[in-house]
Amino acid sequence: DAIPDLTPLLGFSDDLGALAAALTMVSLYIDDEVKALAADKLTTWFGHDPAEPKA
Repeated sequence: DAIPDLTPLLGFSDDLGALAAALTMVSLYIDDEVKALAADKLTTWFGHDPAEPKA
């Protein structure tokens, strides 16, 4: 924490910036291969392809 959280509003602004930076970095690594792996894992866990509508 660059700014203590006890300071109203300003204390949480650096936390919000760090969270936004972390989400941006993670989103850079989510490509089609990662999406396919996630879909395969969902199929393994829940037994149906999430991209296909339920019949």
